[in-house]
Amino acid sequence: MSERLDDARTVALQAIIEGTEKLLAEGSPVRRMAVGWRGGDETCDVIGDQILAECGVSAAAEPADLDLFIATQIYAGGGHTAVIGDFVRASDSVRAEVIVTGTVERDIHKGDPPAEIVERLGIGADGLSVCPHEQRAAATRWLIEQIGARRPRRVFLFHHPQDAVAIAGARPSLCGELYLVHHADRQATLGLHQRGTQIVDLSPFTGAFTQRVLGLKPVYAPLIIGDPGEPPPREINPPFTTVSSGSAHKFGEEYAENIARVLETTGGRHIHIGFLKEKRLGNIRAHLEGRGIDAGRFEYIAWVPSLAGALIELGADLCISSAPLGGARTAIESGAAGVPMLAHLPDFSTTFGVNHVMPKSLPVWRTIGELVETLKQIDAAWIIERGRESRRYFETHHHPDQLRSALADLENSMLPEVAELPITELIDLPDAESQLSGDWGFLRSELALFGR
Repeated sequence: MSERLDDARTVALQAIIEGTEKLLAEGSPVRRMAVGWRGGDETCDVIGDQILAECGVSAAAEPADLDLFIATQIYAGGGHTAVIGDFVRASDSVRAEVIVTGTVERDIHKGDPPAEIVERLGIGADGLSVCPHEQRAAATRWLIEQIGARRPRRVFLFHHPQDAVAIAGARPSLCGELYLVHHADRQATLGLHQRGTQIVDLSPFTGAFTQRVLGLKPVYAPLIIGDPGEPPPREINPPFTTVSSGSAHKFGEEYAENIARVLETTGGRHIHIGFLKEKRLGNIRAHLEGRGIDAGRFEYIAWVPSLAGALIELGADLCISSAPLGGARTAIESGAAGVPMLAHLPDFSTTFGVNHVMPKSLPVWRTIGELVETLKQIDAAWIIERGRESRRYFETHHHPDQLRSALADLENSMLPEVAELPITELIDLPDAESQLSGDWGFLRSELALFGR
């Protein structure tokens, strides 16, 4: 019977994974909404509780002074893994460990993650464990046993939105506190309705959405970066140097044209920081040459250890956010370096982009035409003043001291007040179950095998 139950559980967990991916897919009514899936979470709770009972793992009277971070994957670039590292370094617990479920992108590392990725996490190699199981029920059982063996003071979920194994395996009875870190804050995700879980929002605007639209009660932890130090004074003169940074998927097909328009307007150079494939780089350079722009004015840097430090070293005058997807961490790095950010406001939002981590005085843009018009108005005095303002904003809102303070008393870390909801046009919130009615009916019949 146990093998049959595990087969049914695996089918159910896989169906939840695939159902969540449908919520995230192009054309989904909730694709750009930070909603949850109550039915999916309830089913993960049932499966997790059943496996927990079979494992015979019980709660410890006194949790260990350990913070345990559960992630679906870890990466050499991007903000996700860096934010885990920020939490690790800001933690006041004696020890921190990371568990990777590998529920998606399982073969990303083909073995142990590279040392540079482990270093980003701020832990030693002995503090990282990777799930060896591909079968969903077996992976859930392994995760429950790993948490049960450690008895952590706190568990922080940094899972990908569709990681049903992480939700089923993270049983609140096995730790002092269970937190879901809402890092993918513009996407639907599993776990928002998981029993016994406290949501941690990293953005005041998303926190307002969680609170006012979803009716949940999040706490707040600010996004931060390590302080590169006060940028040294320097002379700023045109033509200006602009910089964009981010993972390749955050830049749309129009990026080459955007670069051309920026270079035509500023007369300076544009630097891209972040890995791009050779084909895309070739396309950008060819596009510039076709427009009569010297391709040497476009510079490419695949990776830097610190974006803020690189901005200071490169003498960047302005940062231009990635589009159509912005990067909040990139905007914070820009502020730390004292470099003003021109933030893109995505089409699917009336008020909410990466501008939520920047001074309100900085302009935003929707179209390349709006960006060009903004660039035409900017002079050296504006860059100097807005750069100082950006640095002050970083020191006040996104310095490591702010995260240390929040984590030291997380249950009482209140959201900053937000007057306007991030998505003002939401009146009738689409329901995840209604989006997945056919698939959900099939899943319910599968779960009847073990009395759900």
